[in-house]
Amino acid sequence: MSSSNLIENKLGPIQLGIILGTSLGITSMVVGSQLVQSIGMGSAIVVSLIGNLVLWLIGLSIVSMAKQKNDAIQNIKGYLGNKTGLLAAVILIPACIIWYVFQMQSAVVLFLNIFSLGEHNIYGLKIGVILGVLITILSIGGIKSIKWVGLIGFPILILITIFSLFHSSKDILFETQYSFSYFGLITIIYSWLAGYMNVPTFTRHCESKADAYLALSIMAILHTIFQISMMIVRIDYLLSGNHNFFGVGSVLNDFLVGLLILTSFLSINLINVYFSSAGWDAIFLKLNGRYKYPIISLLGMAVFLFYPLSSGFWGSPVGITENFLTILIVNLGVVLIVNALIRIIVKHRPRSFIKFWNSVCWLVGLMVASWFQFFRDYNSHESLLVGIFTILLAFLVLFFVEETVWSIKNLE
Repeated sequence: MSSSNLIENKLGPIQLGIILGTSLGITSMVVGSQLVQSIGMGSAIVVSLIGNLVLWLIGLSIVSMAKQKNDAIQNIKGYLGNKTGLLAAVILIPACIIWYVFQMQSAVVLFLNIFSLGEHNIYGLKIGVILGVLITILSIGGIKSIKWVGLIGFPILILITIFSLFHSSKDILFETQYSFSYFGLITIIYSWLAGYMNVPTFTRHCESKADAYLALSIMAILHTIFQISMMIVRIDYLLSGNHNFFGVGSVLNDFLVGLLILTSFLSINLINVYFSSAGWDAIFLKLNGRYKYPIISLLGMAVFLFYPLSSGFWGSPVGITENFLTILIVNLGVVLIVNALIRIIVKHRPRSFIKFWNSVCWLVGLMVASWFQFFRDYNSHESLLVGIFTILLAFLVLFFVEETVWSIKNLE
């Protein structure tokens, strides 16, 4: 995107914070609510507060090292070189498309439950096509469509959240035990970690770094509010066929639930389409007009149509691919953050040397994480942590050797 387009589509910090804040997505809401079953309400609330704070810090780190007008891929090219940046772009597009499919799959399942349609593929496909066409049409407007969907969707989500809290039992907040859960914290962080790695694609629309930081803070606050609210009202009950979710008349209940799902779906999937556009711009240099957005949306809808609704997401090829690509992107973000920290400490490293070894550390972490993911039957969380630890260890060894050699060469 050119500088003139960025100026034309400038976003204020409150606007961008609201846009990103409403894009938590129905799946992240459900994941938070499902944690209540496994670790309890108190622990789920604690890890949501801590997890979103950690995500904010990660996003702040990524934005602080990026040039103000650079998107996520341009940021990667600046630290790891053009070749690695191009590889990251190739990874980002299918990753965002699969996230798009995952959000659509979740929305379709919830709509099937609301209207008591069971798991009939024909109904699910029809709903999916309607949602996909809607996203495709809206995506033509690019960042302007995202802006208005976010700003219109924000009061809708706030009002529905307040209404649902008013009709839910608050006694559990005083009866539960508040404690920390390592598993819960990792789950919360993992649910939006890859998204925070790509926030420069949006913060480049801000006037300054200060605006971008404030937008991230608003985003983190809204994500926390929506996630904890959905924990309290137990939105995951919708997955088990609890139709009268709000405890009101059936028509009003179905309308509110449908509006909640639709608003969340539109917000998050327009975000996914725009995330992927950074990769598109890096690969298809001559095809970077506004029609790239509907093309990406149609690709997501095509994947959805070939993805059977009756199969479990995480055990399917699409789910396995999503886990793998998310690990790639998150490990890449870890490399960027560690590199930024080393730059603060070390001032004498040549830039070409930095880019080369950044790429090496990323590839080493990738290979180790992939080995544990596919040959040691580790789950996605465990493989991600192994990859991160490998990257940190590789950087530490490299740092030790480099500084030792440099100090010997500069002895007086």
